Amino acid sequence: MRAKIFLTAMILTILMVMVIPGQSWSQMPVRIKRSNDLTQSAVSAIKEEQFDRAKDQLTRAIRLNPKNVLANELAALIFYKENDFANAKKHAKVALESNKNSPRALYVLGMLNFQQGEEELAKTQLEQSVKSLKDPEERQRAGKLLEKIRANVKDRTSNVKSKLEPAN
Repeated sequence: MRAKIFLTAMILTILMVMVIPGQSWSQMPVRIKRSNDLTQSAVSAIKEEQFDRAKDQLTRAIRLNPKNVLANELAALIFYKENDFANAKKHAKVALESNKNSPRALYVLGMLNFQQGEEELAKTQLEQSVKSLKDPEERQRAGKLLEKIRANVKDRTSNVKSKLEPAN
């Protein structure tokens, strides 16, 4: 009997820790559904090229559910588009924490790392992204950037090899 009470208390403690402070357990599904609804609304706004509206909805969606992978991926893409690289990186990393194979997050990080001269890391991230992206246009854009990176790495490798070869 004591063991059952102890286990019940442990489970309740764990559940209380998992709940967002100030929210009851019964409110969590509502918050997640509302977050998902806002994310879908943001997708529509993006398709209509209403990026400010999309960003507002994504911000609200993430506030309701910080682990919403799609909301964080899309926020990362919008922030990248706006040259807000710090926020783009932040949201891409959050998406990867929840889904280590998040294709859009890997795409954003790949682009950021390419810009910072981290071509090998960018290449790895973009290769993973290309494999996982379902949208043909996104896959094509990521593939083109990946080809550019591969060409840069190949050219640099050729230049290093030619400098290392003995002169005749």
